[in-house]
Amino acid sequence: MNFMKLKVNNASCSATPAIVSKLFTLLLLLFIPTLHAHCQSSLPFGLRKTTNIPVIGFNTNDTLINAWCGGFNAPQFFEMDLDNDQDQDLIVFDRSGDKLLCFKYNHVSSKYAYHPEWEAAFPVCKNWIILSDFNNDGAKDLFTSAGNGLRVYKNLANPGEEPDFELFTDLLLSNYGNGEFNLYVSPIDIPAIYDMDGDGDKDIVTFYILGTCVEYHKNLSIEQFGNSDTLVFALEDSNWGRFTESLTDNTVNLNDSCGRSLFPRHSGSSLLMHDFDRDNDPDLFLGDVSYPELLVLVNQPENNRDKIIPYPSSYPDYSSLDLNIFPAGFVLQPRQDESPLLVIAPNTENQSTNQGRIAKAFPTITGNFDFTGTEIPFLTHEAIDLGTSAYPYFIDIDLDGDQDIVAGTFGRFLPSGVPLQDGIYSASLHLFRNLGTNAAPVFKHEMNDLGALSALAFRHLAPAAADLNGDDFPDLVVGTLNSGILYLRQAPATGLFQLIDTLQLNQLPTYPVPALQDLTNDGKPDLIIGGRSGNVQFYRNTGSGQNVQFDPNPIILEDIETIQESVSNFGYSSPTILNYNDSLLMFSGSESGRLFCWKIDILDNTVQTTLIDSNYAFLNDGERTSISMAFLTGNNFPWMIQGNKRGGFNLYRGETPLVLEKQPMQHRLKIYPNPASNQCTIQLPFQGKYVIRLKDLSGRIIQQIQGNTIEQRISLESVRSGMYLISCYYDNGARMHSTILVH
Repeated sequence: MNFMKLKVNNASCSATPAIVSKLFTLLLLLFIPTLHAHCQSSLPFGLRKTTNIPVIGFNTNDTLINAWCGGFNAPQFFEMDLDNDQDQDLIVFDRSGDKLLCFKYNHVSSKYAYHPEWEAAFPVCKNWIILSDFNNDGAKDLFTSAGNGLRVYKNLANPGEEPDFELFTDLLLSNYGNGEFNLYVSPIDIPAIYDMDGDGDKDIVTFYILGTCVEYHKNLSIEQFGNSDTLVFALEDSNWGRFTESLTDNTVNLNDSCGRSLFPRHSGSSLLMHDFDRDNDPDLFLGDVSYPELLVLVNQPENNRDKIIPYPSSYPDYSSLDLNIFPAGFVLQPRQDESPLLVIAPNTENQSTNQGRIAKAFPTITGNFDFTGTEIPFLTHEAIDLGTSAYPYFIDIDLDGDQDIVAGTFGRFLPSGVPLQDGIYSASLHLFRNLGTNAAPVFKHEMNDLGALSALAFRHLAPAAADLNGDDFPDLVVGTLNSGILYLRQAPATGLFQLIDTLQLNQLPTYPVPALQDLTNDGKPDLIIGGRSGNVQFYRNTGSGQNVQFDPNPIILEDIETIQESVSNFGYSSPTILNYNDSLLMFSGSESGRLFCWKIDILDNTVQTTLIDSNYAFLNDGERTSISMAFLTGNNFPWMIQGNKRGGFNLYRGETPLVLEKQPMQHRLKIYPNPASNQCTIQLPFQGKYVIRLKDLSGRIIQQIQGNTIEQRISLESVRSGMYLISCYYDNGARMHSTILVH
């Protein structure tokens, strides 16, 4: 019986105390996974993320509330009260680039506002997260992917305190009847963590390793210990609900014994347990990797065993729970006095809607079921989001004295409309015109197909701009995936661009990202290109001021590389050149998201590069970043706009690298020396019993010391070089945190 479904290079780093203080400040704002930076005595300038520059959306007069949050491709939505105002704020984890974002809830406007400063509280996660209070202490803990299993971080915070996550277990195990093994969760899936039997501890529901049927792993914490402080699992039901998912499509078969087929189904499912019909047993929302519908599987227990029954025909037909592919469901309830909200979004960055209103919500209005209201857009439409990957470039396109933004993208996904049939990506250029001034910029998304390139079916359009024909108005060069470097000329004072030619260049990298800058001091812009290899090369401009011509044979900048092997074998360099304090600096984004910086010197017609930093400002905005810099507000420091794989932008204001954040004293520890090598001393604010924990940036405890003195020494002889977190927990509930650089 088919189930009725709802249509729905490494140098030593010697840093001054001032620089170290800056590193600490940035770490508190941006959680970073590793530290392998090249350092000089000082950095040219600092960078501070800003979100308050207005951006007006395309074809509207409305200002985008979360313009600079970086966009969305495969967002997952969860709640946590981060500011102790009794409202649930929003945690978004995007599978595309494994980026976590934080938003504050405003109960007056019922809107969320991006607050990047909260992101430092969370550990590095992969593939998926779930926030769930497994030990019932009032602080939500964090479950995330551990390859083909689950990793758990315990939240040590007391009610009203900021989150303080500590690694609880690297891998959850379950007793399958013949011993304890890894509790399997595919990294493509999202499992369900839910109290299935109402005994007060959290159970886990996930698909069998070969798919087809759903497993229920019971948490035995209450039964064995009388509390929920531990996570002890055993396989309770190998065919929960007595249904199976079809091997060929996303229909489900009722009263099926599963049989543990040796033929694996198509991999990828999202599971959300929720009592949809309000009868005090868990129902299931099920999404499939290859299909658009989010199935609502209603549970009606029989003989003390959960059983899926046909879908209720009384549920409103207008609530069509579907996306173009692989939907995942999430239940939100920002305030206790409000009804729950179902949010659905794609759980994959491939072959999935990736621009604009990719998430939608279904409020609860009336009736016997939750989520009965008409669908509404949710959050994702309130950000700059150009699709997959964004390549922004600052340029005064209309010569009015202020900086505009031209941006390209890998492409906006256009689904085929047929399950299992791939759609296409359509790339275009976007213009964000500055309607304000450099002192007070206001950007308007004015054009979404600058130069009319969308009809040519390009993928990956990465622009750079400069005057290439001597008329003072900037023209464009645009990197493409398979069609080389395009040359577009601007008709003066019109803002209209015409495709003139494809530049004849040799040894072009894959996924080329160009920049234009006069490196040879002859008054003509040269062409600098990065790409997937992580290297950078430049093509000398051998033409005249009125007729651009680039030497087709590049000079390879041998010392330039942006690969971080722990992330990818590719670097995806994206260079931009900045003339700062009479020095040429080259910055580049990367596949890992790190920001690189080199000093450029031109000697005897050769280009020499000196690495300044391979993790500049410790940015953490997701993967495949692409950057541009300009002096935007007339101060002495540049601004930086950064695109990423999710198709959005982050904006950074330049500042002195010696600026210190004002951190509340009750949350800071005094540590010296810092940096340290063999040992350090922690000076505490008052005497009392405490536990000090030294943790790496994944939350793993390296050392733990108990004490009650005003000073405490820690040996670092066996600690590897890098950045670490130090936390002190007093018996009276007070807690302090700081960071230390070990070298």
